[in-house]
Amino acid sequence: MIIEYRLHFNSPLLGQLDSDTLMGAMAWAMVRTEGVPALQEWIQRCLDDDPPFVVSNGFPTGYFPKPMLLPLKRTESADKSSQLQVARENKRFKNRRWVTNDEFHQLLQGQPLTNHSVVEPSSYSGTHVHAVIDRTTGKSLSEHGLYEIHFSGYLAVSLYFRLLDLNWAQKVDNLLRFLEMEGIGARKSTGHGQFKILSHQEYVLPEIQESNGYVVLSTFVPSIRDSQVGRYRVKTKYGKVAEEYSQQGVPFKKPLLMIESGASFHDSTPRTYCGRIVTGITPQRPEVVQFGYGLTVPAQLALVERDLTK
Repeated sequence: MIIEYRLHFNSPLLGQLDSDTLMGAMAWAMVRTEGVPALQEWIQRCLDDDPPFVVSNGFPTGYFPKPMLLPLKRTESADKSSQLQVARENKRFKNRRWVTNDEFHQLLQGQPLTNHSVVEPSSYSGTHVHAVIDRTTGKSLSEHGLYEIHFSGYLAVSLYFRLLDLNWAQKVDNLLRFLEMEGIGARKSTGHGQFKILSHQEYVLPEIQESNGYVVLSTFVPSIRDSQVGRYRVKTKYGKVAEEYSQQGVPFKKPLLMIESGASFHDSTPRTYCGRIVTGITPQRPEVVQFGYGLTVPAQLALVERDLTK
């Protein structure tokens, strides 16, 4: 079962709402509401490859990340106008970051898009100016005493939870409600990352007749059991520990290679999730882990470039 939570941000979120960031915040929420033993039980389930749920990245409501698919094929026997059409479609698709809900379903069913005149989701951006405080005088520096923080994002955001253990439905809701009160992300104590839960309901995926792979809706760390045949982008995440841990010792985690959302992989076996939990991410805190799971959705993927001219 997949549950969609629709959120509205009342203040800017600093940084991206990636799945591992959200699960880290939910882990701290569990410590606050249920205690450390409850969190340890959750982590142990993940270490045993039995996560109770996985979650997507935060996406603008009504949109999904553009799946990383093979480009349309230009047939040599086709006339020049047809080849130009395919080249234009490939370029338009390449330049898009988001697809609508209907387009996403269409792509999951193996149908190429031919209409790219879609309105992109509305977003916000801005800059906050902050002062650097001299720890000796308690005043701002007279020179180089200001710095800027740039931010951008979306006010209307959707999260998708796949409940692998239905008994966790209420627990997931409780943890999100706690974050609704506390905020999420950097500088939440100064008012950033404040959101309101507007609604939540079951999200129904289209029926895929001949699924031969999956698309991942999360930023994740692949495990040894995951498919290695696919299209994806890799990024390096430079994370930090949160809450009171950030005030004790070195707050930085080791750099971690992660695969971005929208990746597609070929796999003949249906998958409900991929990825793994990462240990040893903070040498000073061996109990700290990184939730590197990905929510997968079945898809019919082309094994070769798709021919739009046929």
